[in-house]
Amino acid sequence: LYQHYNKLFIAGTRDLQDAWDDLKIPFGKTMDGVRADNANAYYLANQSSIDTVIGHSLGGAIALNLEQKYKQKDGQPYGIIQSKTFGSATASLPGGGGDRIRYLGDPISALDFGATTVIPSLSQR
Repeated sequence: LYQHYNKLFIAGTRDLQDAWDDLKIPFGKTMDGVRADNANAYYLANQSSIDTVIGHSLGGAIALNLEQKYKQKDGQPYGIIQSKTFGSATASLPGGGGDRIRYLGDPISALDFGATTVIPSLSQR
């Protein structure tokens, strides 16, 4: 986890615990993992200064769940305004909204049909 001004960044899979938690995503248990618990606790402790969550891979799935759980509603002083993901392990339909990006051919984000698919340049491969 890293906070820069009003943005909370959540990293992707890093260790065996995260890999285990990745297996929970298809069963709707994204928020039942260690990284998700840490991100949720960090957000609650700093919610007055965070309005955007950004994540990669597992972190992207967590960011989308945090946005859904803490979406800013009319009249509320705090809440998440937007999430941004890259290569998120998410299943969605086209037109799902949000600012999501995936690389063409990426197996982790293959079911995120709502993401913008980009073709990486040769220098990025």
